[in-house]
Amino acid sequence: MLLLLGSCTQKNSDKSFEIKGKIDGLGNGKVYVLSPAQTSAITDTLATGNVTDDTFKLKGKVEFPRLAKISFSGTKKKPRPVPIVLENTVIYFRGDFLGTYKLDFFGGKWNEKVINQFNYNPKYSKDAAIARGLYVDFNTLQDIWEKDSTKIDQKIIRKKATDYFSYSSRAGKRKIKLIQEEFKQTNEPLFKAMLVLNYWPKVKITDEEVVAITKTLGDANYYSKLLNQKITERNKTIEAQKATTRGKIAKNFVVLDRNDDKVSSADIISKNKYTLLEFWASWCGPCRAEIPNLKKSYEDFNTKGYEILGVSVDKNRDQWITASEKEAFPYIDTWASKETNDVQKLFGIKAIPFNLLVDRKGMIVAKNLREEALHDKLKELFTN
Repeated sequence: MLLLLGSCTQKNSDKSFEIKGKIDGLGNGKVYVLSPAQTSAITDTLATGNVTDDTFKLKGKVEFPRLAKISFSGTKKKPRPVPIVLENTVIYFRGDFLGTYKLDFFGGKWNEKVINQFNYNPKYSKDAAIARGLYVDFNTLQDIWEKDSTKIDQKIIRKKATDYFSYSSRAGKRKIKLIQEEFKQTNEPLFKAMLVLNYWPKVKITDEEVVAITKTLGDANYYSKLLNQKITERNKTIEAQKATTRGKIAKNFVVLDRNDDKVSSADIISKNKYTLLEFWASWCGPCRAEIPNLKKSYEDFNTKGYEILGVSVDKNRDQWITASEKEAFPYIDTWASKETNDVQKLFGIKAIPFNLLVDRKGMIVAKNLREEALHDKLKELFTN
């Protein structure tokens, strides 16, 4: 049995996979099944299909269980890519974008082992359900505010976002603990490999443990190659994050303004006593909830030598422009296109909102300041 699980070269030409999906509120568009290729930064498209009236169907064949993601484009609602383990069987995909914002899929033993056994564990699922409810409430309030900002106080929206983060964080920590325990208990190398690729580095697994998996599977194995890539990428992220600690000089980057003119972060920083480098995206609810607080900090301290360089990491320029027009930023508003700079890799950003407060020389003074903490720090700096 272990030999079968440890090998990814065995072919099953008699069977194929079929994904049957329905997500209420999704609309029409395209759906794809994408899987990591053995070469870094490349993905294999294993299947494509149409989404019609919230419903889609995908068919294809895999030679061995493949980690994959279901991705959508052109739909009314666009969920983030959903991770699954693809194998030659029927997989049922159900979701709701009208109320609960919940996505579920069933089918295939590897999905149950790698994903569902953690998602449906009561130690995780109860807090996750509360977090989802708070997220729905947050989106509802945000939609009301975007249509008429006089109808709701942004403090209420920020409170809902804070509560969501609290429950989401607690659920996430419990899920990580469950995965950690499973990793330690199992002797199946393929299972270990899938856990690492799906959940590391959130789950504490050493490089030595990952290398041991690759040795068991063999260097030529598909999963071994992905694991080696994972180690390389993780080490790059760690090095990038080290450069964002207090006292370090923030790396320069170039972004685009709304006229598509290039903006250098070093130029902006050199002209002000303190500059907040604020990374956000139009689709990020907590980012949008923080904007009134950023505007207030700008209003209170701009005349004293404080500037904000807002950097959208939206993949789509139009989405950034639409959000930007709605928010009417008083501070510098830019977009980090892939052609100018991949700022997320540059600073090892794994989640947004993310910010760095730097002085005129570019030295990092503080990191990820939010709400009152931002105002308190600015007051301290400009008082001294």
